[in-house]
Amino acid sequence: MFRRFLVGILILCCLLPLCACKQQEETTVLTVETAYTFENTIRPVGMNESFGKVLLNTDAQYASEGTKSLQLIPSGKFEDQLFVYFPFESGLLKLNFTDLNYVSDVFVDVYAPEAMNVTIGFYFSQKAELKANQTKFSLKKGWNNLSVPVQHSLIALQYDLMACRGVYIQREQSAVENSLCVWVDNIRVQKRNKPVAVEQSIILDETAEYCELADFEHAYQQVLAMAYTTYNRAQLPSVKVVKAADYGFDAASGEKVLRVETYPSTSFGGGYNSWTQLAFSDIWLETLDITRFNPDEYVFKMSVYQQGDISTLVELNLYHSTGMDYGAVTTKKDQWVEYSAPLSNFPNFCRKPSQFVFAWLDWNPELGESCVFYIDNIRIEKISE
Repeated sequence: MFRRFLVGILILCCLLPLCACKQQEETTVLTVETAYTFENTIRPVGMNESFGKVLLNTDAQYASEGTKSLQLIPSGKFEDQLFVYFPFESGLLKLNFTDLNYVSDVFVDVYAPEAMNVTIGFYFSQKAELKANQTKFSLKKGWNNLSVPVQHSLIALQYDLMACRGVYIQREQSAVENSLCVWVDNIRVQKRNKPVAVEQSIILDETAEYCELADFEHAYQQVLAMAYTTYNRAQLPSVKVVKAADYGFDAASGEKVLRVETYPSTSFGGGYNSWTQLAFSDIWLETLDITRFNPDEYVFKMSVYQQGDISTLVELNLYHSTGMDYGAVTTKKDQWVEYSAPLSNFPNFCRKPSQFVFAWLDWNPELGESCVFYIDNIRIEKISE
């Protein structure tokens, strides 16, 4: 009898962890809620001012649910401006999905008149200038039921997961060239009852004398900087981390650099200037915690390389609660130029940083079709005694 009792206790002890794991797995519950059906209104849907047209469709064959949907008709000049956005917070529709910690997927029904591509992603500014990595979908002719995953770890490197403004749909330039519209309907959000666990993966190499902000050797730095503009007068730049050797020169540090290919203004001159900006991740800025450096004891440094004949005045715009601290460096053809300035040049930013941004003036199209420069080895160093 005692042996049977002992065996029973051992079996129970073995089963308890399994029961605990099963119970833990069952605590995450997924539910689907509808965000947009367009049956009563298309508000608060928005679009880039250069997108084209967004129309309410009442032809039931282009509605996956009910009798109405949204027709997206692109006609803009630049692909990066061909997007329509759907806010995740609306008093009118009584919805709030802004905290992506509690969102697993977004479902969208899209009708395509023929095979084509669309990209869908999440945005983090009022007019969707700031976008996270997007997912590309190959559409077949007819209805496509798309599932857009929330890539929590990747998005968390770029933006605050709790501050998502909504989802956007972007068309390709070929859609304009071939006059291809799509119909969108039945946008749903899959919610979680508990937040997702996201690990911090930002790495800053540092010693007592040195702090590397971005050398572009780490994988996460592929998504560290996001281009945006509020002017819509120039195509957004192509921004990517590359090996310098693949482009015929040596990196200032390591092997990889940030390549920035910019494009000219569509309305240059006339007394009206416009700028494009490259904003670094707010999460990266929080990890940096620049307030720990004594501005009188450290310098800010970075290296910039120009490829081709068009030079660029690269501005360093360090935003803070009351404005912006400023620095700048002019690129030189086929050589690295090192920018160096005491941190004391940026007193307000060092006290209360808000956003770390590079910016440049949208330039004269007569100079060429594009302009390329590279950034590397952004760092803070202690001043030698």
